[in-house]
Amino acid sequence: MHSRWALSASLLAICAVSSAHAEDLLAKRWGPWVETGGQFGKGRSLGEMNLFVPLLQNSDTLVFTDLRGKFDNNDSVEGNFGLGIRHMLPSGWNLGAYGYYDIRRSPYGNNFHQLTLGAEALGEVFDLRANAYLPVGETERRMDLGATATVGPWSSQAVLTGTSLAIQHQAVQTTTTSYRVEKALAGADAEIGIRLPVFEPDSGFDMRAFVGGYYFGGSDVEAIAGPRARLEFTAADFIDLPGVKLTAGLTFQHDDVRGEQWITQARLRIPLQAASSAGREPLSYMERRMTDTVVRDVDIVSTTRNGTRSKYDTLTSSEDAVNAWNGKTITSVVRIDGTTQDQTALQAALDSVGAQGIVLLNGNLAATGAISLNDKQLLVGGGTVLKLKGATSGVAVDYAAAGSAGRISGAATDTLVRMATDSAMRGISVENTSSNANSWAISGASGASLRDVAVVSAANGVRVDGTANFTLQGGSITAATGSAIAITDSTGVSIGGATIIQSGTSGIGIVVDNVAGRIEGNTITTNGNGSGYNDAHSLARPAHGLSVSNSGGLTIANNTITINGELANGINVTGSAGIAISGNRVTTNNYMSRGIRLVDSDGATIAGNTVATNTTNDTYLSLNTAAFGIMTEGSDNLTVSGNSVTTRARGATGILLRYGANSTISGNTVTTNGENATTVAVVGSASNTVIGNTLTTTNPNNSHGVSIGFNSHNGVVENNTVTSAGPHGVYVWSSGVAVRDNRLVGRGNSGVLTTAGDTIVSGNTP
Repeated sequence: MHSRWALSASLLAICAVSSAHAEDLLAKRWGPWVETGGQFGKGRSLGEMNLFVPLLQNSDTLVFTDLRGKFDNNDSVEGNFGLGIRHMLPSGWNLGAYGYYDIRRSPYGNNFHQLTLGAEALGEVFDLRANAYLPVGETERRMDLGATATVGPWSSQAVLTGTSLAIQHQAVQTTTTSYRVEKALAGADAEIGIRLPVFEPDSGFDMRAFVGGYYFGGSDVEAIAGPRARLEFTAADFIDLPGVKLTAGLTFQHDDVRGEQWITQARLRIPLQAASSAGREPLSYMERRMTDTVVRDVDIVSTTRNGTRSKYDTLTSSEDAVNAWNGKTITSVVRIDGTTQDQTALQAALDSVGAQGIVLLNGNLAATGAISLNDKQLLVGGGTVLKLKGATSGVAVDYAAAGSAGRISGAATDTLVRMATDSAMRGISVENTSSNANSWAISGASGASLRDVAVVSAANGVRVDGTANFTLQGGSITAATGSAIAITDSTGVSIGGATIIQSGTSGIGIVVDNVAGRIEGNTITTNGNGSGYNDAHSLARPAHGLSVSNSGGLTIANNTITINGELANGINVTGSAGIAISGNRVTTNNYMSRGIRLVDSDGATIAGNTVATNTTNDTYLSLNTAAFGIMTEGSDNLTVSGNSVTTRARGATGILLRYGANSTISGNTVTTNGENATTVAVVGSASNTVIGNTLTTTNPNNSHGVSIGFNSHNGVVENNTVTSAGPHGVYVWSSGVAVRDNRLVGRGNSGVLTTAGDTIVSGNTP
């Protein structure tokens, strides 16, 4: 509003200056005038004041200045400062040219500057005019509308700096600022007009019609372009006042940006020169047109576009790293290069790093004696991936230890690497080259863990004695003699996912005595032979895959066990009441080797195992040498279910239940291929149930489907499917036995042979 009044005041001041020169101007043909008016359209109303002042003139030429001020209802203010010339031709045309310097303050508060250049040809009937609009200076103004910030996603990594290991988090913060750009447009317009024959030229009234077009454009904005048509009425000497002129008009224009517009206008001109009293002849029609208002666009044309710009900042934070395996914050990390440093340096690092510290070993370190970890320490090899988490955030991060894999090798007559309470090794290779019968590669401790550790020993592998919660996960253990793993008097033991190879004579994969825990998912192979005595002999030195005693709290599950030597059972269990053996795949390939042997272990479960004894060597065939699939002795209340058993040798019973009562043999699939090879045999065992099994013998020589032997009273054989190549499907020697509802393929009830007088045989089908 202040700008409007300032502009009006400026124009009035100019008027006052012009009046001061009235005496000079009165003597001129064309005098100054001031004109005020307005335009009214949809969404915009505009007020305008013009000051027209002749500067130089003669009988046919006029040099003038044209000063204009405008304001509208959208808070826009503009000033136009023009200089022009008009010349009357004898032919009746008035030719003109003009230029303006325009200044506009837009509704957004932006200031723009422009040069306007135009030319015109005015006649009694026709008008021609064209204008060019050229913005100068800063033609574009940007206005921020607001900003939003988004963060993420966060990425996290473990970063080792010196001896400190931390979790570093990073995210990109994107700050997006919305803005509006207002741009002054360059352009042009032109029109042609015709005087409508409504009034006589000398009547003082005039009506003209115009058609034309306009174009305004610039980079990155949509052009404003379209047709324009207008109708203009003028009344000279309005209400008989000399020099007073009324102008009224109606304009139509259309463009894609502003749409369709109808604009009405009205202007009133007041002369600033009194009528001549010298009796001068009135001005002709074309002379009066020498002071017509210059027709041009009313203001500097601008348009807006919206946009966004983005700024990217990296946000960083860090926190302590927590070892996921024990939930403790890592205090420090020390790196040892085994190719340039020795055992003394490694031991010094272990002693200095403290609890919750990590020693990183790269390369092969030659040891001359035992190396001892301290409580709650971690020894890792290069390339090992550690599971970490943020101390505050809890974000899980994998950290790949730098450098080459770490290896410790040396000859220790006792133990090469000694674990401590809650200590751990990851991704390390340990080799004890001593062949001393009492030498070990690693000794465990309570809470200690080995993960992905490769052990090679010229004698024994890993020893665990008197511990709680020892863990071995993954990795490999290769032992030349003795035991690959020996565990005694320990609870909470977990041995899983390891590859275990024992190749020595009388060497055992895993020896367990008085242990509770799990042995699960391992691959165990033994290649050596036992001592030559049968496995019931007191002097036997077998080469079992798993040798278990006094360990009823143990679960043996999902292991793959391969036995390649003689006198070597896959799983051999004694004195372990309640033990669970399930889901294992056991294969034996040599003489006197059974799949699973269970002795004096009441309440045990043998379930879901796949057992194959592949030997056909039946030398010195006896109960002590036959390659049975599953054999139990002296064990009551057993559950033997869901197993798949295959044997090949003469006398190799699939499942043998010996001297045990109240057990259930159910849901098993058993196939025997040798002579005298019964699929399920019960000997000296009362009150047992054989139910729901699928039993097949392929050899016709004295091979029964089910044999209920001597002193096996009160048993039940029920709902089995028996396909026997031998003479009988079921052979019963003991009293009180019921054989019912079985499918005895090809035989039915006739497939039952009994030597007891009270055997119940019923419902068996062929």
